[in-house]
Amino acid sequence: MYITHSIVCRNCLHQVNVNYIFKIDDMDLGDYKKLTDYYLMKRLITGYQNNGFKCKNCNSNNIQPMNLRVDDYFLYDYDRIGKRIKGTDEQMYVLSLSKKDNIITPKIGGRENGVSAQFLSHMIFELYKIIEQTDEASFVRHQMGNFFVCFTGYYDHDTWNVGLRLERLYYFGFSKIELLEFLEKRKKEYIQMMRDSYK
Repeated sequence: MYITHSIVCRNCLHQVNVNYIFKIDDMDLGDYKKLTDYYLMKRLITGYQNNGFKCKNCNSNNIQPMNLRVDDYFLYDYDRIGKRIKGTDEQMYVLSLSKKDNIITPKIGGRENGVSAQFLSHMIFELYKIIEQTDEASFVRHQMGNFFVCFTGYYDHDTWNVGLRLERLYYFGFSKIELLEFLEKRKKEYIQMMRDSYK
């Protein structure tokens, strides 16, 4: 089996169009299909940094693996996830931020029938925590950038339990403070939505 992906350098935004390919034999394909794009992306970054990988354009090790697939199986596939959760209580939330000339444009998507306010509030707190705890050095501000996250999970109305699964997360061109300020506004909105849902 092989892991194939492209790379964007967060430091200089240089994108390597040639796919990187790694041979793997630690698990079978069935096991890899159970992983999320986010989980494998984190493993790849750690592996690259441990092996001294550097961007050929600026010599930075601050990289963002993209478009991960094992053999021909993409770990993140929006349509496949949609089919998986169709007819279930599982929920899906997608947030995409594009930045051009320092103007940030958000786009929100997910399951057609929406997600619960409780799921949203727990999800946004978890995302905020992840960004907050991520190394500051991985965030390099540019005039252009992209941020993408997809969560799936559930909210149990009887027990109030929330389960979250981070399917995909990538970013480049954003500073940490830019992302945290955006998410802080969303936190307030989603908390209010949750409060209103109990009225």
